Amino acid sequence: MICGDDTGLCKRVTDIDGRVVVRWGEQARGAAVHRLCVRKTTLACGRADGSVDVYELLADSSAAPARAHSHVDEGRVQISGLAFCGDERLLVADVAGRIEVLRVAGGKSGESAAVAQAGGHTSQVRVDSSGSLAASSGHDHELRVWDLATMAVTWKARNVPEDMVRLAVPVWTTDLAFSPGTPHTLVTVSGLVEQRLRAEVRVYDVRVGRRPTMRSIAPLGDIALSALALTVDGQCALVGTAKGELGLLDLRRDGSLVGSYKGAGGAITAIELDSSRVYSTSLDRHVRVHSLRTRKQQTSAYLKQRQFAVAVLPGGTQQADEGADAQPYYGPDDLDDNARAASTDAADADAVAGILDRLDRALDSPAADEDVDEARAAAARSERKAAKRQRAATSQGVATEPAGKPRAAKGKADPKNTSSKKTAQRAA
Repeated sequence: MICGDDTGLCKRVTDIDGRVVVRWGEQARGAAVHRLCVRKTTLACGRADGSVDVYELLADSSAAPARAHSHVDEGRVQISGLAFCGDERLLVADVAGRIEVLRVAGGKSGESAAVAQAGGHTSQVRVDSSGSLAASSGHDHELRVWDLATMAVTWKARNVPEDMVRLAVPVWTTDLAFSPGTPHTLVTVSGLVEQRLRAEVRVYDVRVGRRPTMRSIAPLGDIALSALALTVDGQCALVGTAKGELGLLDLRRDGSLVGSYKGAGGAITAIELDSSRVYSTSLDRHVRVHSLRTRKQQTSAYLKQRQFAVAVLPGGTQQADEGADAQPYYGPDDLDDNARAASTDAADADAVAGILDRLDRALDSPAADEDVDEARAAAARSERKAAKRQRAATSQGVATEPAGKPRAAKGKADPKNTSSKKTAQRAA
C-alpha cells in the first residue's frame, strides 16, 4: 500500500509488518497529499496546491517510482477528487468545483480533454467502475451524477424535507461512493451541524427518485463522518468518524451497526478495501490494516507525519484471515429475509410443540396420578375430621352459633335472658 502525508511525502508500506520500503517526494508547505489513486502500474497523486503528479511504479518495490508527468494549473486549488477513467484518462477535481479530465498516456499526456464547473465547495468526486460516470458532492453542493463523455449533469439529488422547525437541512457531504457493479446506486456520508444535521449515511437510487431511499442517522453517535468505503458486494459500508471510530454498517438493514474496528486515535482520513482487509489512515500518524471479517487489527505502522490518503496496490501480499470462513462480516447471505423469517417461525413452532409434548407426558405419568390420589385422600381426611368435631359438639349440648352472629361475652348479663334478670334481683 502507498500512503500520502501532510508534508508532501509518499511512502510505500508493506501490509504484513508495516515496514516503510521506500519514500519519495519533496516536503514543502502546501504540498500535502490529499488524494491517491492507482491503476495497474500507474499512480496518481493530488496535492493541496492543486498539482497532480503521475508516477510509473517499478517492478522493484524498494525503488522510488519514476515521475511520468506533473500537471500544474494556476487556476486549480486543493485537489478533492482523483480517479482514473480507463487507462488513458484521469479525472481531477478541486474544492472550488472544477472538474477536469486529463490525458495520462500517449504523446498528449497532461492535456485537458474536458472541463466542467460543478459549483460550490466540492468535498469528493468519484468515478464508477465503468469509467463513464462521475459523482460529486460537498458543502452546500447537492449530489450530482455526470456523464464524462459530454461533461453534462444527468441526475441531481434533492434535499431531504425540512426539519421540525421548518428549516432546510444543511447539505454537507464529506465522502461518497458508487455501489460496486450498480452505477445507479450511490452512498454518501455527511458531517455534523449542531441541532440541524446529525451525521447521516444516505443511499440514493437514481432510478427511483431524487431523494434518498435510505437514511441512517448518527449510526456511530453524534460525530461527523469523515470517510467511506463499500464492500465488494455493495451490501455493507465502512465509515470513519472525526474521533477515530471505524464501523461496519449493513445497508440492507437501514444502516445498522454490525461491528467496530478498534485502534485509531485520531480522525479517520481515508479508507480502502480489498476482498478481505480494511486499510485506513488517520491523523494519529498511523496506517492500519484490519481483517474485514474478524475485525482484528493485523498491522499498524507509525509513519511520523499525519496521513491523508491511502492506495492499495493490485496483487499485494495476502495475509491469512483467521476464522474467515467461520465468521461472516455481516451475517448469512444464503437466506433472504423471507427465508429467514420462515425459518424463525418454524423454530418457534417446534419449541412450542416440544413444551406441549412435555406437559402431556407429565400429566400421563404415574407420578402425576399418585399426586392426584394423594390430594383427594387429604381432602377426605379433612372432611372426616370436621364431621367428627360437629358430632362431639352436638352430644355435649353446645349449640352451634349461626354464622355472622357473635356469642355474648362472658361476665355480662344478657337483657333478654330471664334467669339472668332473677339473679340480678337477688343480688340487689
